[in-house]
Amino acid sequence: MTKPVFESLILDLQVDKALSEGQVKRHYVLGELSHLPEPFFMTTCYVATTHHSRTFREVRFIVLEKRYTQASAHVLRHLAAVAEMRRCLQVKREDWSFVPEASFSFEKPDALWQSPFGEIAIEFDAGSYSSQKIKHKIEAFKRYSAQRWGSSSQKRVLRLSGHLQASGVVHEPLLLNWT
Repeated sequence: MTKPVFESLILDLQVDKALSEGQVKRHYVLGELSHLPEPFFMTTCYVATTHHSRTFREVRFIVLEKRYTQASAHVLRHLAAVAEMRRCLQVKREDWSFVPEASFSFEKPDALWQSPFGEIAIEFDAGSYSSQKIKHKIEAFKRYSAQRWGSSSQKRVLRLSGHLQASGVVHEPLLLNWT
């Protein structure tokens, strides 16, 4: 791993908290990751791409903070997916902030993007949100300049799209590959 790649990965993980092995290989053009140097930690878990998926696969996640090596598979999936949203939206690290208490609140997004147009709410839906929860979140996020949603399921993206359009949200949800 070259020094610029090493430094970029550290800076990204300070913001994103966790990345899947696939993300690290794709975004940093790295090969085998079995022997990552310090300060990186790698943790492995079995995770479904979405909440209701019946197919679980082994995914390795790269983190900087040791506490994330003990995080559940769905927490790591969520972190990696939100990180992928930052990549897809091409948001600079300094304009992005992870919201740690978001998973415990209907009114808080997963992350916030400080864009030139104002603060944008970022939300990843792994498929566990009911229609009612989606509608509630969409309404709560209207206090921001905009909101961007994403999911790793085409079916879920279509469902989100319907809810967003019905609520007057102009941005289509993103289909994400966080694995």
